[in-house]
Amino acid sequence: MTHDFSSMPPRPVTASAPSTLACLADAAGYRYYWATADLPESALAFAPPGGAMTLGELLGHLRDLSWKMHQSVTGLDGDRSAVSLAGMRESTLTWIRGVSAKLSGMTAAELEAIEITSSRGDHGNLKTLIHGPMADFLTHVGQVNSWRRMAGSPPPKARVFHGLPPESPSTTV
Repeated sequence: MTHDFSSMPPRPVTASAPSTLACLADAAGYRYYWATADLPESALAFAPPGGAMTLGELLGHLRDLSWKMHQSVTGLDGDRSAVSLAGMRESTLTWIRGVSAKLSGMTAAELEAIEITSSRGDHGNLKTLIHGPMADFLTHVGQVNSWRRMAGSPPPKARVFHGLPPESPSTTV
């Protein structure tokens, strides 16, 4: 079964460096899923004042970050040509899902062997992957949430502390 990120998957049986990073990838996918859920195409042109990216450009950047993580962890490439909201969202979630799956099955030695290359040609290792695209991805997901609110299209209120979807109105106390 393919995980859709509407909720967090069960935690791993054993804690290890690879399973911990897989959990981080799952958290990124989960938070992205809800930050982009029900996002109207009309909101993609929104940008806060001061020269920031538009929401559409930000989603493109998130797609590229997920691709970089996927490429670094799995060694596989992928098509980044999707420009529609649905296409960017699906490819981003697919690549994060691939990162999580690959990390879940890695040994510590395989994890240590990860190499990442920046768009400028700089090379890095696992530390670079974490403080580079993984941390950047989570930062930008927060921006998506903020910008959606500023644009008048707030995201659904997922229960992020528990990794659960929003409560339905019938279950709200």
